[in-house]
Amino acid sequence: MMTIRLLIVATLILTTTVTGWSQQQTALDRALRHLEEHREAWGLEQSDLDDLIVSDTYFSNHNGVQHIYLKQRYRGIPIFNALAGVHIRPDGEILIGNQRLEANIAQRVTTLRSASMPADRALQSIVQRISPKAEVLPRSMKPTTGQSLRFTGGDVSSHPITLELQYVPMPDGSLKLAWGTTIVEVDGPDAWLIHVDATTGVPLEQRNITVSCSFDHSEGKHCEAAEGHTTRAFTPVQQKLAGQMLVDEAQYRVFPVPVEAPIFGTRELVVNPADPTASPFGWHDNDGKEGADFTTTRGNNVHAYLDVIPDNAPDDPNFPNGGEELTFDFPLDLSSTPDTYEEAVLTQMFYMNNIMHDFTYYYGFDENAGNFQDFNYGRGGRGTDFVRAETQDGSGLNNANFLTLPDGEFGRMQMFLWASSTNARVDISGPSVMGDNRFRFGTASFGPILRSELSGQVIAVISDDFDSTTGCSVFFNGNQVAGKIALINRGECTFEEKVKNAEAAGAIGVIIANTENNILGMGGTDTIPDPGIPSVSIASSSGAIIRDALNGGPVSVTIEVPQYLDSGFDNGVIAHEYGHGISNRLTGGPSEAFCLFNDEQMGEGWSDFFALVTTVRPDDTGELPRGIGNYVTGRDIRGRGIRRQPYSTDLDINDQTYDDIIGTNAPHPLGEIWAATLWDLYWALVDEYGYDPDLYTGTGGNNIAIQLVMDGMKLQECRPGFIDGRDAIMAADAINNNGANECLLWEVFARRGLGWNADQGSSGNRNDNIENYNVRPECIREVKIEKTSTPLIAAGDTFQVQLVVTNDKLETVTDVMVSDLIPAN
Repeated sequence: MMTIRLLIVATLILTTTVTGWSQQQTALDRALRHLEEHREAWGLEQSDLDDLIVSDTYFSNHNGVQHIYLKQRYRGIPIFNALAGVHIRPDGEILIGNQRLEANIAQRVTTLRSASMPADRALQSIVQRISPKAEVLPRSMKPTTGQSLRFTGGDVSSHPITLELQYVPMPDGSLKLAWGTTIVEVDGPDAWLIHVDATTGVPLEQRNITVSCSFDHSEGKHCEAAEGHTTRAFTPVQQKLAGQMLVDEAQYRVFPVPVEAPIFGTRELVVNPADPTASPFGWHDNDGKEGADFTTTRGNNVHAYLDVIPDNAPDDPNFPNGGEELTFDFPLDLSSTPDTYEEAVLTQMFYMNNIMHDFTYYYGFDENAGNFQDFNYGRGGRGTDFVRAETQDGSGLNNANFLTLPDGEFGRMQMFLWASSTNARVDISGPSVMGDNRFRFGTASFGPILRSELSGQVIAVISDDFDSTTGCSVFFNGNQVAGKIALINRGECTFEEKVKNAEAAGAIGVIIANTENNILGMGGTDTIPDPGIPSVSIASSSGAIIRDALNGGPVSVTIEVPQYLDSGFDNGVIAHEYGHGISNRLTGGPSEAFCLFNDEQMGEGWSDFFALVTTVRPDDTGELPRGIGNYVTGRDIRGRGIRRQPYSTDLDINDQTYDDIIGTNAPHPLGEIWAATLWDLYWALVDEYGYDPDLYTGTGGNNIAIQLVMDGMKLQECRPGFIDGRDAIMAADAINNNGANECLLWEVFARRGLGWNADQGSSGNRNDNIENYNVRPECIREVKIEKTSTPLIAAGDTFQVQLVVTNDKLETVTDVMVSDLIPAN
């Protein structure tokens, strides 16, 4: 047997070409020059750059980079989501510049004149579409400009409505003049980004900008707190702050980070967890003066409150109350119903939202970058935009979401109860029903939650075509459905459409029978408002029993209340939702919150990354399986949670690569590939530099990784894809670490198919990418060897072995040695 040994002696030298920087030249001049220098390569006309305005500019304090974001306009009217970003080093050189500008705009604009439809008439069209039954309609306020007019929200929107003239890119390639606005529903989780034609009022697009994390989940058993996983007296964060007593001296009994949820550890009384840099007057301040301004779970960064009703407002603004001593120490019995531990869960929500605010502050999500604060302490940015954290929200189940609006407008987190199918039952009775017929059911992530038993006569739905039982069109027997519980089969349309049709026919509830003999959770859709009646799903065999019973006469059903788990106790889910606010504010600049609605955006991936990094324990390893949402889904601590595979650096546990986004049609299977890559990056840097338990100001590989990910979001373009995100992280390493980790990062990205020759295609299409596993050629540490030999060698015969040595480097290598390692005797 012959062994080949290669010894390569080579020096890898990376050089960069720098251009001169004139002290007389402003940063904006340099940014515009960069765009002009790359105009032809980007396929832009000179006229495409003639009307750019600065939408945001700020510095990152830790590396001195100036971020300049430019919005594209045509004749003074902005083009929706057309942005360029130029990021300048402290020495004046360009770190990275990118763009999502529209090309050839003069030839693509269809309307040159001003809008022929006034803003008030356009708003009437929008109201009819979103809230046709609104009694108090929006009314005009003082206009900002002729192209931007403000209206009150009325019964339509929970915040004032601003209509702005914009050009909107259309599928046919045209740029159509439109009135654009955002509508935040008054009594539901949805918020809508809407554009209507400025000449006809016809809707051009309608997007739900509330990022929801609903899913269909399989059954699981809820576990009690795991033995051997309790935390120390102080978590890493509290150790750092223990000697820095702030003026409020507040204390909270919570599951402290890094405890992810009740199954991972126990509650502790945490004293003064507010960080003196990120929250200099404590968590209960909002005016920058000594002394708490609130004794409830409200402060400068977040207001946590119950929204059981639900109406997107506090059920009781003075609840809970920690008193003048700010002591939030409330009992918790997780085996009891949610109404018995409302104070405890609000304390947890307040604590974890503030932890996310303070921790990310150290990595550059500060006032200038658009963080969520009521008062900005004179540090820049726009205030009045703390997070409204709505707990035990009554507008749905098995869900959580986050609404991000531009800097200066509030962020909203909605946390829902999660129903366990293990204890959920449908009990049926009728003249032909024999024996005990009680069926387990799954729940929906949309519509109101079931807080008391729902009883009534069941009616099987028949649609207009006389054959369909799927409830996807007008009911033929609609007059029989009113006041009853509708039985509908799965298929043909979304669950939510079926329930909306039943609600329109007067049903008080819906039972959807699966086409398979198993129970499923029902996910909602972002395109229609939530129904106002509850719905459950049952297995196909259970549906058949009910239908057979209906042949013998009327059948009554009682839908029992399931056991609920509260997502407000799951720190990982809270961190995930808060992460949406971070990625939306950092990508494209804080004034633009809508850059992550393209098909290949990675928002869910960044959010999972935040859930993972905030719950790492010092004895964890990269190979250890990590799920998202194991508590709320009733799984154990090593379950896969709500993702297809648990996160792990072990490819036998998680083997997902770039190609696995192809063929998916939801944000979660897209984002989990990005999160798996970032998780590899995190542990590769921990292996290189060690782990530092100080989450805020540590210097370990974990801290380096978090900083690269945060900076990458700032440096990437609006509407990014995976390769855009990769290149932005590379640029972040170039400025933060002088490129010291470039080859390590290439190995990490190549491992998941994001290698040197990977092709993103369009960031608006997740199905056109080409994965690749090659690192950057300069980072190749070995020479390829191909060996061929005669397959069969008879005794005494001689044979030949041919070795082909290929140098894939872009540089000459010397002292390459091939030697025979077989011993001489």
